[in-house]
Amino acid sequence: MEILVPEEVLERLVAVDSQSDKCVRALAYFRFVDQYQVGAFEDVLKLTEVTRFYNRYYWFSVFADLRQRTEGPDAGIDQRKFQMLESAPAEVDWKVIEALDELTGQE
Repeated sequence: MEILVPEEVLERLVAVDSQSDKCVRALAYFRFVDQYQVGAFEDVLKLTEVTRFYNRYYWFSVFADLRQRTEGPDAGIDQRKFQMLESAPAEVDWKVIEALDELTGQE
């Protein structure tokens, strides 16, 4: 999906061991995008507030899905995901959110 930052780019920007499990990497990528300031790393990233939101949502969803597969349901993680949706920028396309959910195995 073109709105997502390729994982290869995040691997170069985020200090996380490439041998770390996928859950740890997904959380690290989420935290990086969550703390990203629009305009930073412009030579590598060009995120608007909306594309930043999509990437935050995607990586948090990946983390949540992987975590729930290994640890079971977690109401706090589910609540955080819904809070993200509640605070989405007005310009968010909900069809994109649905597509992101499909990518992470969510429905």
